[in-house]
Amino acid sequence: MFFTEKNLACLREMTLSKTAYYLGHRQRETSAAENAQCSLGQVAVALSSRIPDPGALLRETMRLAAQINAPWHAVHVRTPQEAPTKIDEDVQRRVMDALELAQRMGGTAIVLKNEDVGQALTSFAHECGITHMVMGRPTRKHLYHCFSPSVTEVLMRELANVDIVTV
Repeated sequence: MFFTEKNLACLREMTLSKTAYYLGHRQRETSAAENAQCSLGQVAVALSSRIPDPGALLRETMRLAAQINAPWHAVHVRTPQEAPTKIDEDVQRRVMDALELAQRMGGTAIVLKNEDVGQALTSFAHECGITHMVMGRPTRKHLYHCFSPSVTEVLMRELANVDIVTV
């Protein structure tokens, strides 16, 4: 049976979320100048070439930005190992699709080139006034990563005033 208490609660939650998003979107369109002053910061999402589902990160980032009435950015750091000549074509296409999706969802797509992902994201956050950073859960597969901090650990250390959200 579809109309169970759990399903009704989920439907109610989805409806309230959509209504809040719609009202916030309508308010931003009608009074853009006023809302620029009311913004609580900026949101960024770090997109990796290894993430299996960038859509989930983008949706979470869009929701967070709508809740705090802030612009958001989808950031991909291209390392020398991810140069177009070295990276698999499917992986490259997945990253570009994710950045295009971010633009269609209302975000700004940014590609940074740097050897150090953590340092690039830290610099970007400082330069753009990022107050919230959304990231995927870190995964470690190689032994040499055990002795160096993850990107999330670097950001938590370097960006003390930025809320790090892991999805």
